Amino acid sequence: MLRRWLLTLLAALLLGACSEPVRQDATPAVWAVRGPGTTIYLTGTVHLLPDGVDWRNGPITTAIADADELVTELAPDELARAAKVMRLFSYGDGPIQPRERFDIDLRDDYIALEGQELSVVPGMAALDDWALALMLARVNADKAGLRPANGVDAALIETFASAGKPRLGLESAEDQFGAFDAIPLPEQRIMLNRLMRDMAEGRADDRLRATIGAWSRGDMDALADIIARDARSAPAAHRLLLTDRNRKWADWIETRLDQPGTVLVAVGAGHFAGPQSLLELLTARGIKAERLQ
Repeated sequence: MLRRWLLTLLAALLLGACSEPVRQDATPAVWAVRGPGTTIYLTGTVHLLPDGVDWRNGPITTAIADADELVTELAPDELARAAKVMRLFSYGDGPIQPRERFDIDLRDDYIALEGQELSVVPGMAALDDWALALMLARVNADKAGLRPANGVDAALIETFASAGKPRLGLESAEDQFGAFDAIPLPEQRIMLNRLMRDMAEGRADDRLRATIGAWSRGDMDALADIIARDARSAPAAHRLLLTDRNRKWADWIETRLDQPGTVLVAVGAGHFAGPQSLLELLTARGIKAERLQ
């Protein structure tokens, strides 16, 4: 659960835009890369969705049925460790009261949240800024009606578990939380204040819904525009959370093509859009991804 809220934070901070509707009959993008005796389906996911979105349309249903195994960012056993691992990474070197981390004109807005919707937990003054931003992102997603239980990742993991098919991961919980923890403190502070300002001015849920709207249409150009515009304010976060991981995952896909079988790789939609995307890195390796939807 906590890991999905981290990905909510990533969407809110790196994938901002104006509000767009979320299609109830979603047609998310699906690709396939192939080698001798091997097919690897690729699809971008969103980790939270409103109620009532039907995304199991077209080629994704074929990919689910055909795949011998599912590969997501974290395997189920790593997901189970996520809360414990997060606690290891989320505390900084010294206490700073949360309200003191915000621009002066935002402090009253934060205090109002702290007294109403934000749960105050012991040790909050020692939390890193990214972890505090995670807590704010959770409040925002709840208010926007976006639920982790509706997320594509959770549904796919459950489907493959019910079918008795293996569910693997591309990285460990330490890899994922370590990437957040490696974001330089000044950039963490910028991201935290940006999220709080968007929440105070009523724009934060628009950011999430814009990303989900582009995903629901399979509109990778829109996602690329969003990333290009907003990653400028958080370049280190963009590199650590998107580009560096894309390189590792492209290596994994290239190696996996040498093994027979059919695989469905499902990772966050932002990894497939823009410069240095997973698709672009595969192309640079001479691996063609065929767009199926």
